[in-house]
Amino acid sequence: MGSDLDDLISNFVNRHPLPTSVNPKDALAGNYAPVGELPPTKCTVEGQLPRCLDGAYIRNGPDPQFTPDAAYHPFDGDGMLHAIQISGGQATLCSRFVRTYKFIKEEEAGLPI
Repeated sequence: MGSDLDDLISNFVNRHPLPTSVNPKDALAGNYAPVGELPPTKCTVEGQLPRCLDGAYIRNGPDPQFTPDAAYHPFDGDGMLHAIQISGGQATLCSRFVRTYKFIKEEEAGLPI
């Protein structure tokens, strides 16, 4: 019975396509495409960074761990922190998911919830 219900829902959804603004195939494309975690990675610097430049820039944003099955809004994404640290004329980039309750449950299930 479960698969019959799934088929019914899938057929209904497929007959009524999502607007591009909330369709994951469109909303998560190009510059908005999900990226995976990145361990601290040295960046190749073209030219030189001033040696006096010393600090970190940290940005948070949505980044779904799994491609959503239904309509998507950036507020639905799992949180990801992107950081670039600059010190001694070198730059290091790192990206990590925020381990929220929802993130952990999706990770355990292996699919979006």
